This record gives sequence, structure tokens and C-alpha cells, in this order.
Amino acid sequence: MTNLIKSNHARVRQQQRHITNDALELLFSYGVKKRQRRGCAVIYLSKKGKKIAIKKDIKPNICGIVSLTDNILITVQYRFKRIKNY
Repeated sequence: MTNLIKSNHARVRQQQRHITNDALELLFSYGVKKRQRRGCAVIYLSKKGKKIAIKKDIKPNICGIVSLTDNILITVQYRFKRIKNY
């Protein structure tokens, strides 16, 4: 995850949704990766990561979509729906 590239779409969405780079670092440090269809994965905070996010005044429902083949961060968002198992 250290050599992850942000797409232009991810940069724009990060700015629009007021997601800081510190929040993304926390997401990649304490994130759980769940594979999805078509070669992507959803990264969301683990239970420990959510506790740290609350202490740092970061919203704990942050998640990111990553392309597994190209190692590119496609988008970042706040997730309210359940993440499905495929």
C-alpha cells in the first residue's frame, strides 16, 4: 500500500469531501481490504482504526476503492452502507 498512486478522480473527491491526507494515511495503516468484483477492493477502517480516528477527530466511516491490478486509488468516500462479501 505504500506505493499507491492516487487517480485524478480520487484527488478531486478527496478535496470535495474534505478528506485529509492524514485520514488517508490512517486508512492505509489500519485499513481492512475486502475484495470486490472486477479486480477492485474496498479498504475501510478496522475496529482499532476507528478508535484512533475518533481520538484524532477524523470521521471513522471513511473508505477507499483500490484497483488491485494497477495499484491505483480510484476514489475515497464516506461509507454508510454495508460492505458485501463476494
